[in-house]
Amino acid sequence: MYWLDGETRMTPVLGDGPGAQRRQDQATAYALNGAVYAARTDWFRKHRTFADPMTRAFVMPWERSVDIDGPRDLALLRALFNEAPQTNNTGV
Repeated sequence: MYWLDGETRMTPVLGDGPGAQRRQDQATAYALNGAVYAARTDWFRKHRTFADPMTRAFVMPWERSVDIDGPRDLALLRALFNEAPQTNNTGV
């Protein structure tokens, strides 16, 4: 991954040179998917964020974490849904 400046010059996000690692060699990283946030109202008003040093995560499988921001994302979700095994109403 790279940052781009105003003239589209690339700067590596993970750094380069000695010690730089491939993404596959990095420790596992996670991204917020916006599915669930829970906080007391007074706490949220004070901190104005859901992520602080005391925040705990719930790791969701990637196939349940599709972020739909546009038509391409919706097409991907539809493809995943059409290929997913069908279940009955009991979830089995």
